[in-house]
Amino acid sequence: MTVESASFISGLVPAYPPGSDSISEGDDHLRLIKSVLQGTFPNANAAINGIHTKATAPTSTTAGQLWFDTNNNVLKIRDEADAGWVTLNVSPVTDFKLLGSTTIGWVLPTVDGVSGQFLTTDAAGNLDWASAAGDELPSQTGNSGKYLTTDGSSASWNNEIPSQTGNSGKFLTTDGSSASWATDNSAFGGAADGYRSFSVNKGGVDQGSVATGTLTKVTWPTIDWQTSTGTPFASDKFTCDLSGKYHFYFALKLTGNVLYDNMVALYKNGSLVRYANYFLAYDSGANTGVPTMQMEATLDLSASGTPDYVEVYVHQESGGDQTVDGSATATWFNGHRIE
Repeated sequence: MTVESASFISGLVPAYPPGSDSISEGDDHLRLIKSVLQGTFPNANAAINGIHTKATAPTSTTAGQLWFDTNNNVLKIRDEADAGWVTLNVSPVTDFKLLGSTTIGWVLPTVDGVSGQFLTTDAAGNLDWASAAGDELPSQTGNSGKYLTTDGSSASWNNEIPSQTGNSGKFLTTDGSSASWATDNSAFGGAADGYRSFSVNKGGVDQGSVATGTLTKVTWPTIDWQTSTGTPFASDKFTCDLSGKYHFYFALKLTGNVLYDNMVALYKNGSLVRYANYFLAYDSGANTGVPTMQMEATLDLSASGTPDYVEVYVHQESGGDQTVDGSATATWFNGHRIE
């Protein structure tokens, strides 16, 4: 009797049964073949596809069929509708390769890295483990709500953004070390954003005793507004609390007839920096009058150390004392920071 003993296909003997065996043993061979097939494919309740290994696609296909394309060294699978081939993004050609296409792929490292490392490429299709510059990312424990920042060499968690509750309409600002909410107090961004402006006038109070032939400081008793975190306009002068370029403009009217040489000026830190001359000719009174003198200028001011300050002066040569018109519409002084 030449009926072998086998549980799987590999145990079958291709030469059995020989032609000399009794025909009565044929049913034993058939039962053995059925047993081996069921043992080898115990869960087979539908068609099973093998792997087609060839440079060209198989002519007969079914959904789920595998094809190792030896021409491109990629593994493909037949789609569910049996309408086309889908390339699997792996390749067994060199170690284990992730594929972006049939021509572009990356070979994974053959060994595991260390905790905190990440994959990087050498731009030649090879991946390797690398450590983040300045050590690995900082621990997340205890840093809820914070954000990640770097000083150029190492990463760290920064202070969290302040609570939004009760801060509707405010904007976020920083003092260089921590963030906070601030109130927007002007249409141009507010004092905390670097904007500065002011407007002052005489407030209806005339200023007398403007002596002839000398420069007299103009006083400003009424402040229309000043946009700042402090009170830069005080004691009849504007004091810089934020360095930058400032533009100033003013108008000044004298109440009496003034002839000959008159002047208005801006002083910075007690010294003349800008002036405008007004020369009025005398023609027997026909064209004598009370002029309004105006001037504007841009100055570079500093708030460092002893802050710069700006004042308005007037000079007249009428031969006697004059009076500055106190009307708010006639004599006024404005300024704002431009950069």
